[in-house]
Amino acid sequence: MNDSTPNNTSIPEPESQGTPPSKTSPARLWLFTAVLLAPALLTLATAHYKDAWPFFTFLGSIIAGLICGFMLSFRVCKTVPGKLLAGVGLSLVFIIASFIACCFGCSLGGAQLRFN
Repeated sequence: MNDSTPNNTSIPEPESQGTPPSKTSPARLWLFTAVLLAPALLTLATAHYKDAWPFFTFLGSIIAGLICGFMLSFRVCKTVPGKLLAGVGLSLVFIIASFIACCFGCSLGGAQLRFN
């Protein structure tokens, strides 16, 4: 057995440094910002209609917070349980942030909340 190739011919693979961080596309950043601010802008636009602005303030904040929270958790976390837990936690943060923005939009639009 006269082999012309030595036994140890495997080329060592370079050690992986992990995946390089991917850059967030500007379209996703604009979408995230638009979803987060949409309820506040709709509240501002409908502040004088007493039946419309509560809908956008409360339901819109919940929907926007859930979407933004899970968008960010899918971007940051790698495992499915991590994505779900972070999504729930971040959703609560973004629901509160969107609701506060809606309160500012409501006050800028001239709506008044009266408990008479």
